[in-house]
Amino acid sequence: YVDEASVICIACTAKGNKYLKELTGEHGLDTVVLEIAKANPLVDLLLVAEDTYIPIYGTSVIDIDSMYDAIIRTYVDEFESPDDAPSRDILISAITEGYIGIQKVIWDETV
Repeated sequence: YVDEASVICIACTAKGNKYLKELTGEHGLDTVVLEIAKANPLVDLLLVAEDTYIPIYGTSVIDIDSMYDAIIRTYVDEFESPDDAPSRDILISAITEGYIGIQKVIWDETV
């Protein structure tokens, strides 16, 4: 059941959450951060990864290509435009810095 009801998702790590918190201070996400996100694709990616499930479907291999495809698909589904998606280099930077990782999400549709 768990394998059928689960998916690997791109997620914001604890380090990524800490980085976002440093930008927002104790006030949480606000207009200032949204303005920063418009100008900084890394911040935009972290905000999306923090607030949205970014599932990596249909692959037994998780690599940069499958992760980037998942990000593009999420931007199309959520924002109707892949043009706003960060570049592959931004994804690589986020992974290298430890801001982005993966997590297994179990969907419980009985709730």
